[in-house]
Amino acid sequence: MSGYAHAVVGQLREVLDRVEDALGGLADGIAWTDETGRVQWCNLRFAQLVGRPRSELCSIDVVKLFPLERDRTCQKFPQHPFRLALTGSNYTRQVYRSRDPNGRSGLLEVFYIVLSIVSPRRNVLLVMRELNSRFQEPGEPKLENADISTLYQLLADHSTDWISRQTSDGVFLYTSPAGQRLLGYNPDRSIGRSAFELYHPSDIDKLRRVYEEVVRHPETPISLAHRIRHQNEYYLWFETTFNAVRSPQGEVTQEIVTVSRDVTDRLSYQTTLQRNEKRFRALIENVTDAIFIFDARGKLRYASPSAEKLLGYASEKYLGQFPFQFLEKREIPQVKRAFYKARRFPGQCEILKEFTIYHADGTPLIFEAAITNLLSEPALEGIVVNCHNITERKQAEVQLRHDALHDPLTGLPNRTLFMERLSQAIAEKQRQQTYKFAVLYLDLDRFKSINDSLGHLAGDRLLIEVAKRLKSLVRQNDTVARLSGDEFAILLQDMIDDSNAQLLADRLQTALQDPLELEYQEVFVTASIGIVLADDLYQTPSDILRDADTAMYRAKQLGKARQETFDITMSKNNLKQLRLGVDLRHALDRNELEPFYQPIVSLKTGRISGFEVLLRWNHDEFGRVSPDEFIPIAEETGAIVPLGWWVLSRACHQMKRWRKQFPTRRLMVCVNLSGRQFSQPSIVERVEQALKVTHLDPCYLKLEITETTIVENEATVMNTLQRLKKMGVKLSIDDFGTGYSSLSRLRNFPIDTLKIDKSFVQTMERDRGNLAITKSIVMLAETLDISTVAEGVEIPEHLHQLRQLGCEYAQGYLFSRPVNAEQASELIADNPQW
Repeated sequence: MSGYAHAVVGQLREVLDRVEDALGGLADGIAWTDETGRVQWCNLRFAQLVGRPRSELCSIDVVKLFPLERDRTCQKFPQHPFRLALTGSNYTRQVYRSRDPNGRSGLLEVFYIVLSIVSPRRNVLLVMRELNSRFQEPGEPKLENADISTLYQLLADHSTDWISRQTSDGVFLYTSPAGQRLLGYNPDRSIGRSAFELYHPSDIDKLRRVYEEVVRHPETPISLAHRIRHQNEYYLWFETTFNAVRSPQGEVTQEIVTVSRDVTDRLSYQTTLQRNEKRFRALIENVTDAIFIFDARGKLRYASPSAEKLLGYASEKYLGQFPFQFLEKREIPQVKRAFYKARRFPGQCEILKEFTIYHADGTPLIFEAAITNLLSEPALEGIVVNCHNITERKQAEVQLRHDALHDPLTGLPNRTLFMERLSQAIAEKQRQQTYKFAVLYLDLDRFKSINDSLGHLAGDRLLIEVAKRLKSLVRQNDTVARLSGDEFAILLQDMIDDSNAQLLADRLQTALQDPLELEYQEVFVTASIGIVLADDLYQTPSDILRDADTAMYRAKQLGKARQETFDITMSKNNLKQLRLGVDLRHALDRNELEPFYQPIVSLKTGRISGFEVLLRWNHDEFGRVSPDEFIPIAEETGAIVPLGWWVLSRACHQMKRWRKQFPTRRLMVCVNLSGRQFSQPSIVERVEQALKVTHLDPCYLKLEITETTIVENEATVMNTLQRLKKMGVKLSIDDFGTGYSSLSRLRNFPIDTLKIDKSFVQTMERDRGNLAITKSIVMLAETLDISTVAEGVEIPEHLHQLRQLGCEYAQGYLFSRPVNAEQASELIADNPQW
């Protein structure tokens, strides 16, 4: 036995001697043995009952002291009750027939109760009483049942196991204080409560059978492992011995005594560590949590090595001090409250959910802590604070919230956060009438073309660069958000004047004009911007964003690369757009559509060389509807496909009439094909049918497709163009210079003509950059043996510059606006020259 064990045993002997002296002698004999059965201590009454001196009984084997009588009817010798108690019964009983020194016989009832006095060794407590009074001498005071009850009460109150007395159907008549420590239940409040309320539902049937068996066979205690519910709604495993209760006369009553031992920890790895002092210490020294022990005043008594690693402080230096110098000042009151609350109740565990401790280098770390009052535990005699570092978890939570509210590509706030801040601005406007704010809704023009031609990585780089430029132009309290794709929004708060929004839009347009280099080539990007100036009528952020979106689309309709401020007429225009979308499908049946023709002039001869066919719509209610208004609707609704084939058929018919009317003129008719038309599998057959029906030679028909159509589906377009070229039809790329197609791609396509976009032509005289772009396109076309047509020629200076650059053809208002077929015929007949 270790020195520690000897010390505990010695203390226990002294306690029992003092108890016996205090009570003036006990009626029952008490002894305890080690796990081998050797008597370690006994009281005077025990020695009297067995008829031997106390000194002689020390170290005697109880199995030999109380031998079993052999039952001749049973071939197998029964196991001694002492052994049964050690092997798991915890509680056994033996009736022993003894003889005193005078030869008189009597019956002794001996109870063997297993105790763990020095863990992990087990000891057995013996309680012995007479079943008759043969040892009572004349004049000796009679031992009352009250003495026995006092002893049993004393043992039960100090037992580490939970002892209860119940009726045969499980109603508590008594529970020992250990039940409160193990399960949290107040003993007094448990009286009258059913034990089956505490048992695990899965164990109830099994336990009812045990109760019935104990009552039916009272001589045989039953042990069972089962679960009991803690007051905090979780279950613990217990090993319980169920015994029938006998009256002082030895008769079986309808009561049961249970002795329950908590074996939860024994069934887990953690308990193994706790029972082994060395491994427990190793665990404490290597846990990642910081463990502190404070005295009742709150002064530091111990800090685990992990605390030093986490916080960087040498614990020896701060022992005996209060910890408040390491805490965030504003959090000290809540830490004190949690500490004092735990201190008031022994065994109380108080959770401190979140507080800050500063590292030795000044870095704030966030912890959660469990504060447990173990002042009554002899091994600790302190308040244990277990601190778990949750800094990374809190940082992760912050990051998760940031990710949920920000665009992962640009790092800008996303739609959710933008709407949240917009709601706050509306609320501020309602509180303070003078508060001004505005929303700018931006959509990048032709972003899809860049994305499709240069690839998604280049498109992402463009979005990132645009986000940086937008962010650089606003104040810190303003919000720039990416809503989706190439759409951005800006919340301009606390404006001095409504004009601030327009000024910001101007600066944004200027900032976006600077070229970006993507995939080794310069890219120019513009934006259409819608502006909403907040007023008292707006109640929800969705209303503001809707109107800003409407204004943005209005800017696109008016030519892009501009901004428009929302007004109520735009909402009406939206309704008009819906109406036009419906009416457009019936326009052919109502004969509201008419092809117009704009002359294309040869710059060498100055005479008309052909016409581009343009569609016009005479609506019965709205009058003449602009192509800029109804063509996007047709594209969006899909009506552009049947309209396109109708225009192609009408153009071929008109060209056939001109061939007959002006046989000596070599004219060309140019028809635009939309991207939707070009994606139709039957496009070649439809063109071939239109030529066949009108008997028009294919050489007089030129089909125009946009540069964007080419780059969006290069493989399919290449095959279709080659088939059309083989048929004899001429091919032209419309709006060249806006679709970001590469020169190497262009060389591979069977193209006859490049049409220079009017955005370059119309500003040549004042924008040297556009002049240079136009010159480059003309030189490129000349190198590839491709003709060029300049669109948007409106003033003589344009004509002069184009002739100097060597451009072959031009069209625009300088020559003629689009005219109907009859007026076009007159132009051909007049044969003007420019």
